[in-house]
Amino acid sequence: MSALFSLVAVYVLVCALHKQIKKYASVCYLGSACVSVAVVCVVWSGATKGNFGVRVLLHPLTSASFSTAIFTFVMCASVLKNGLLKQRVMGLRAELAITAAILTLGHNIAHGRDYLVRLCGSPGDLSTGFLVAGAVSMVLVLLMSILAVTSFKVVRRRMGAKTWKRVQRLAYLFYGLTYVHLSFILLPTALRGYIPSVVSYVLYTVIFATYALLRVRKALGKRKGACALCSAAVAVSFVAFVLGASHMVRHTRRAHTERTTRAKARKCSPAEMKDGVYEASAQGHNGKLSLRVTISQGRIEAVTVVGHSDDDPYASWAVEGVSAAIVGAQSTDVDVVSEATSTSEAIIRAVEKILQQPQP
Repeated sequence: MSALFSLVAVYVLVCALHKQIKKYASVCYLGSACVSVAVVCVVWSGATKGNFGVRVLLHPLTSASFSTAIFTFVMCASVLKNGLLKQRVMGLRAELAITAAILTLGHNIAHGRDYLVRLCGSPGDLSTGFLVAGAVSMVLVLLMSILAVTSFKVVRRRMGAKTWKRVQRLAYLFYGLTYVHLSFILLPTALRGYIPSVVSYVLYTVIFATYALLRVRKALGKRKGACALCSAAVAVSFVAFVLGASHMVRHTRRAHTERTTRAKARKCSPAEMKDGVYEASAQGHNGKLSLRVTISQGRIEAVTVVGHSDDDPYASWAVEGVSAAIVGAQSTDVDVVSEATSTSEAIIRAVEKILQQPQP
C-alpha cells in the first residue's frame, strides 16, 4: 500500500512544487540528506518499537517506497504522452533522480548493516531469495551512484554530450534490476497472501512492464513492422501477467489452506505440557527463525526468539509483538504484525510445532 501512497504523493509534489524544486534544488538535496540520516537513526535505534502510528508514517521512507516512486516518475517521463505532466517531470529529471538517490542511500545504509552482519555471521541461514536481493542491491547502489553523480550539471558539462549519453544508458539496467530486487522482496509475502505486498507487486509489475513496452515502441519508431512487434509484445506480456497473477492467487489460496489446516491440527494446551524449555524453528522471510518456549506450571511463561535472518526493525516488531501476544493469550491464535507478516507467521508456526509435540 505504501507504494501506491508514495506514487500519489510524488505526483502531487511534482505538480504543486515543480518550480520550487527546480529553483531550490540544493535545499531539496540537503533536506533529503537529513531525512536519510533520520531514517538510519530510527532503524538502528529501534525508535519506532511499540508505536504503530509512527511505523506506518515512516514506512514509505524506511522501505524506500517513496524514493522508488520518484525513480518511477523519472523512468516513465520519456515515454509519457506530450502534456503538462511530461513537461514538468522532464524539466526536473536530474533534480528528482539526485533526490531519490540520496533518499535511497539512507535506506541502503539503514538495512545494509544487518545484511552484512548476517552474511558474514551465518550465511547458511539466509534464503536464496534474500541473498540474491542483497547482491542485486549492491549492484543497484553502484549504478545509482554513477547515475546520480553524472546528473549534476557541472559533471555533465565536463563529460561531454556523447560520453554522458553513454553513461546514462546504464539507467535501463538500473530500472530492470530495480524490478528484480522488488520482486525478490515482495513476492515471498505476496505469495503468502499479504494484501499490501500483492497490491505493491502488481502495481510495480504493471508500471515496469508498460514502461518497457512503450520504451521499445519508441526505440523502434516508425520502422516497418514496429506496430506488429509491439502488439505481439503486449499480447505476450498480458498472457504472462495473467499466468503470473493466477499463480499468485493459487499460492495465496494454498497459504490460506495451510493456515486453516494448522489451526485445526491437534495442539496440546500449555497445561498439558511438562515444565521445561522447548526449541523449534520455522522459515521466516529471509531464512530460518529459531525460538525457545518456556513452560512453567502449565503456562507459557516466555517465547524467546534466539535467532533470525529477517530485516530489522520490522522483524523486531514481530518478535516483540507476537511473542508477547502468545504469552498473553496462552495460544497461537493471535494477530500478526502487519509490517512483518513472514516473521510473525514464522514465530507462530514454531510455537505450534512445540505445542504439537507428543507428550508422554
